[in-house]
Amino acid sequence: MNRKYFFVLLIFFLHFSCKEDSILLETQHEDSLNKLIEIGWNQKDLTIVDSIFATNATRTVNNVKIAGNHAELLAMMNIYFTGFPDLNLVKHSSLNKNNQTFFQWTITGTNTGVYGEKKATGKKVKIRGFTRVIFNDVGKIVQEDIYYNELEFLQQLGYTLIPPIVE
Repeated sequence: MNRKYFFVLLIFFLHFSCKEDSILLETQHEDSLNKLIEIGWNQKDLTIVDSIFATNATRTVNNVKIAGNHAELLAMMNIYFTGFPDLNLVKHSSLNKNNQTFFQWTITGTNTGVYGEKKATGKKVKIRGFTRVIFNDVGKIVQEDIYYNELEFLQQLGYTLIPPIVE
């Protein structure tokens, strides 16, 4: 009889122990993202990148790879900071599942500096988007996939589409 109770208790303990580990991991992932948003994006302190991202982390924007290491991540973030010195990122709802976190966000800012190769327009933008972040076993980001409506973003900056000439 004692063996039976021992195995029941062991299974019970392992079941709840695994759940606690999963909750702890999800909390760590959420904390890392909050630091990235508040310190990295909103305070524009890029020293946070080394502690949050794996050295070979990749970032895609609308399925286009734009960064594959820390230097490229920093360069990409600096493009936004130069073009939009008042950039502010707000995280909305999020969902954690295993080693992935999904969240919605809104970015606001005023284009008062050069953005990439584009001159400042002085226009304000407000863009909503969605991000999927994948963490490795030690809790660092290995992949970040960002999705937003780039046409809407460019239109808010004052750019327009020229209709095609149809004959």
